[in-house]
Amino acid sequence: TAKNSPLQTPDGAPGRGARAPFRMREAPMSMIVTVVRRALTACWVVLLVGLVVLAAGTHIAPLVGRDTYIIRGGSMRPFLPLGSLVIDERSGPADIRPGDVVTVRLHDKVIVTHRVVRITDRPSGVQLELKGDANTAPDPALVPASNVAGRVVAVVPVAGFILATLSTPAGMISTLSMLASLFLAIRLLENLEGERRRERRPNGPVDGAGEPA
Repeated sequence: TAKNSPLQTPDGAPGRGARAPFRMREAPMSMIVTVVRRALTACWVVLLVGLVVLAAGTHIAPLVGRDTYIIRGGSMRPFLPLGSLVIDERSGPADIRPGDVVTVRLHDKVIVTHRVVRITDRPSGVQLELKGDANTAPDPALVPASNVAGRVVAVVPVAGFILATLSTPAGMISTLSMLASLFLAIRLLENLEGERRRERRPNGPVDGAGEPA
């Protein structure tokens, strides 16, 4: 009598050495495609919503008495990392206290955001001594309190980099290209998922015995 095949049991069922059906082999790949597609979709949504909120926020802030500034130096690290976006509350000289972080406009139109370490009253008016947290010494000159543009009330790390990028034509084109590329990748993965679902469908109706009717 012929010996049983190592891939088949006597009753005709697949044995230990039998290969998994095509559908079982394809399942892990389909799961990977789905996970990647969902991850890319989440990234795309987060990026799009973040950009819209950031752009809208910078336009709305002045309407509610706030101003935004990009930190372009490292003199206030670690409190204000390079590339952060600071949100200032418009404040008068009487509202400033030692320890506040303020944004001031200097006589040469330079804008500086430093911490107030001392307030002194002089015949010419209230003067502020400022210092960057990362600097070893205070700023060389006192600043009139009237030069204060605002007091920092919030910090958004990295947002300044993003705004600076979007403010240039090349940066805007690069950002839109990235969003478009992610969208196309998501659509391609969706099409691939659809093809694999169609491949796994039976070719016709199946009767109770498991054979095509």
